[in-house]
Amino acid sequence: MRDPWKVLEIQPTNDPAEIKKAYRILVQKYHPDKARTPEKQRKYTVRFVEIREAYEVALQYAQHQAATPGKTAASSVPSSPIGGTAPWQEWVKAAFILAGGA
Repeated sequence: MRDPWKVLEIQPTNDPAEIKKAYRILVQKYHPDKARTPEKQRKYTVRFVEIREAYEVALQYAQHQAATPGKTAASSVPSSPIGGTAPWQEWVKAAFILAGGA
């Protein structure tokens, strides 16, 4: 999965309103019904699904961070440090494993 923040074209944030705003803008822009050609419709469909998945991951991460006591937004904003993984990636991996994934 691509970085949800890059897909949503926003900086990493724990603010659900900002995530939702970015999602709505991109969904309107890349909705498959807006495509005029079959080729564009296929591209928009793929992009639309990618945006939806990124939105769900980013929103779940924001909700998880809000439920985690003792963390400030600045200290828990996901990033990709050199040589490591971003916190959101670890959280998604753990959630996937708990859900019965590989």
